Amino acid sequence: MTTEPMKLKSAEIREKMGEIVQRNYLHFELKGLTKGTRDIISDAVNGIMDRVGANPLNTFHLFSGLMEALLNAVKGNIRYTIFKKEIKARLFDVEPSNQDVEQLLEIILNTSPLRDAIQRYIVPDKIKRDVLNILTWEEKNQSEKTGTEKR
Repeated sequence: MTTEPMKLKSAEIREKMGEIVQRNYLHFELKGLTKGTRDIISDAVNGIMDRVGANPLNTFHLFSGLMEALLNAVKGNIRYTIFKKEIKARLFDVEPSNQDVEQLLEIILNTSPLRDAIQRYIVPDKIKRDVLNILTWEEKNQSEKTGTEKR
């Protein structure tokens, strides 16, 4: 018999952090990589590593690696969204019917040779530039919300 996972909001996680870090298994479902989210993850990693008596330098490296992986995942999701939008725009140039475009898009995304070819030739620099613009805009937006500017 398995127990249903608890779904907690940020404030509830902060309140129960002492209990959370005592567990042997954690599962976080992140909705965004904000400063608040990073702080919660940092507290969880620090708490767990303190519990097992790890060297603080190892804790820092673990947290840094985790943040790098999460940031790469966010960038990958943004790239995929831009990639899909770009393919769709090019398909509309060839086939104006929305239903046909959706079918073609599904075939392309599910056919690895086509997907690989398009990834190489669909203007990767444009996608990279768009991802960097989105991340810069998001960081600026978060700074304005919290009242802190990056210097």
